[in-house]
This record gives sequence, C-alpha cells and structure tokens, in this order.
Amino acid sequence: MKTITVSGDLVDILREIIDDMAVYKGNVEEPTELLEKSRTEAKLSQAEKEEIEWYFASKAFKKFVDSKEHLIIPEDSLEGKEKKRLKKILGHPIVMDMFYKDFYAYQFVDSLDDIVRRATKIRDTFAKSVVSEKAKGICREVYMCFIHGYHLSSMVLCRALVELLLKERLGVEVGELGKLNNIALERKIYGKETWYQIEQIRKKGNQCLHQLVKGNLPKEYQSLQVLGLTQEVVQTLGVDRDLNP
Repeated sequence: MKTITVSGDLVDILREIIDDMAVYKGNVEEPTELLEKSRTEAKLSQAEKEEIEWYFASKAFKKFVDSKEHLIIPEDSLEGKEKKRLKKILGHPIVMDMFYKDFYAYQFVDSLDDIVRRATKIRDTFAKSVVSEKAKGICREVYMCFIHGYHLSSMVLCRALVELLLKERLGVEVGELGKLNNIALERKIYGKETWYQIEQIRKKGNQCLHQLVKGNLPKEYQSLQVLGLTQEVVQTLGVDRDLNP
C-alpha cells in the first residue's frame, strides 16, 4: 500500500519558523538559589519573581508539548501544589497566555502527517452527493473530526447525519434512528441493503458510546468503517432533487 506523507521539507521549514518565532526557547535552567530564597522570609524583587514565573511556565510548557494532546490547556501541566506555591510567591495566579500560540503551532506541525494521511483516505467522502444545507454542515463536521483524529465525534456525527437525512426524506421532525429506518424500509424508500447499512451505523454508534463509560475510545479503523457505511447511505438518500439546495 502506498504511503502518503507531507513533504519532509515543508514540515522542517515550518518547525524552523516556529522555533525562531516561539516565546519558548527550550529547557530553562532551574533558578535554585531563587527558589530557596522564596522559601524564606526574604523579600523577592519583581525581576526575581518574573524569573521564577518564567521557569515554572517554561517547565509546564515543555511538559504540555511532550504530552501531545493528553492535556487540554498549558495550565493543566502544572500541579496543584505548584500553582499554590506560585500564587503565594507572585501574589497572583501564573499566566501562561504567551505560550498558547507556541503550543498549538507545534501541535499542528506534529500532527500534519496524520491529518494528510487521514484526509487521503476519505478524499471522495460525500463529495458527489446532493444533500441539504443542514446535511452539508454535518458532513463537514464529520470530515474535520475524522482527519483530526476525533473518531468518537466522527462516528456520533455520522449517526446524526443519517438520522437527519431520514427525517428529511420521511418529512418528519422527530423519531429514533432505528424506527425511522424501519419506516423507510416499509415505504420502500430503499431496499434491505441500505436498511442493514443504517442499522450497522446505529449499532456501532451505540457500541462506541457504551465503551466510552469504560474509558475506551474508538479506533481509527472503526471510525473509517462507519464513514464508509455513511457514504453509501448518503449516496442513496442524498440524490432526491427536492434536496438540491
């Protein structure tokens, strides 16, 4: 199987630019004497406080970058006792706003290969279907969630998309996916094959939500399977001229 990756030159160039422009410049040496001084009754100057703040902020940022996507915001990388200690030293909570652009820039470069790899897998997804504006919005969300690796969101949105298409075709505003699927089959809107595809989307969506309470997130291949099924259903339900925006 052919492997498609982003040009190494492009990734390297982007990383060099970020390295040059980033506020964070690598490991910061621990200000041991200042930290010891902060534990005494000695008064710290504003410059000394800023040096301590910079050290802890840099330490937290490095931990945040190394964790990839396991932490949500840079402040999450500081432990509670560190936050309390810094607040006591500085007189205010530590502010890490300066690191936000740096982190998300590094995160983007780190994930660029995976984004492109996933995008090439579904480059034709929903591209040839005629659907309503509401459905188009969900299609875009499904696509973006998948290529950025948010597979649970992608699978849940696939289910929501199919449910919306069924409601539009049946002319109803409420209804559970399984029941809507049965009604559409009874009205001969589609055959047994499409009914089975929708049932699989429904079941796989339920399964991933049940696994979520156990701490298990769906894998990429599971999300891709549901995307493939959804694409087939969209092609079946999304060709009615009445849905042409």
